[in-house]
Amino acid sequence: SQLYLSGLGGGGEWSKLASQSAARQFSRSEQLLRERMRSCGSGISHYEYLEAEDAVLVQDGCQCLLASRKGWEVKAVFPEMAGAVDFKLCPSECGLLACWCEGDLWLLTGKGGKHRLTHTAELKGGRKVTAGHPSFIIQEEFDRYTGYWWQPHTGKDGVYSILYEEVDETQVGVAHTLNPSTQTHQTYCYPMPGTKNAKSTLKLLTFHFSESSEVCVEHKSLPWALEDCFPHTEYLPRLGWMPSGHSVWVQLLDRRQQHLVTTVISKEAFCSAPPPPPPPPPLPYTLYEEKSES
Repeated sequence: SQLYLSGLGGGGEWSKLASQSAARQFSRSEQLLRERMRSCGSGISHYEYLEAEDAVLVQDGCQCLLASRKGWEVKAVFPEMAGAVDFKLCPSECGLLACWCEGDLWLLTGKGGKHRLTHTAELKGGRKVTAGHPSFIIQEEFDRYTGYWWQPHTGKDGVYSILYEEVDETQVGVAHTLNPSTQTHQTYCYPMPGTKNAKSTLKLLTFHFSESSEVCVEHKSLPWALEDCFPHTEYLPRLGWMPSGHSVWVQLLDRRQQHLVTTVISKEAFCSAPPPPPPPPPLPYTLYEEKSES
């Protein structure tokens, strides 16, 4: 496949922006995500117009490029990263691109840099934890395929913020399947009916660039658990930032899917460990609540 762009109006010339790259083998994470999204395409799988930048972001497999609409000149070519999915451009800096790859969040720069933002793969004790990617149930039942969100207007003061979901599948059962085409056994976390689901924790990471262009990252957590404030919580179907960027909204749903609460949490509630001294961070407040008998 190839992607062409042209200005509106008569006589506009067509310019080839991108061509499909060579075929490649998908990682296990990509295969599972594509199965749950019911996606079987390849090549140029996504492109979008970014009004704030007056540019087009094109994704071809595991690589992205950004092209300006003025003359269709390529503004940035981000480094290729095998196995990466869920690419998102920083809303205030077109040279920064986040993605998820094999359990962690990464930052790619238009100057060819690769920076790891989370390090869940290094956790000890046999824990199965990932950052920035939803669990199987959230993908399959609630059609949410992302687990991180750039803060709107982020980076105005040189500090960038990303809200992300940390998923712990340590207590989730493991399913074993046989790939008929390769005759190989594969395993993945799959919660059987009545067994424990994955546990989700909301976290906030902030980062800035030092004078030597190093990425300095700080991770922040809520000083209280969502389950303590809302005991019925089992799933987080939807969440994201409020338009102002000063707080986030979260949907909380019980396991029987009969009790739904939408709550708002201030960005100031996220703090580094250990928690700050009094006064305590603000608690969430309920924006909407709904209960059903069926």
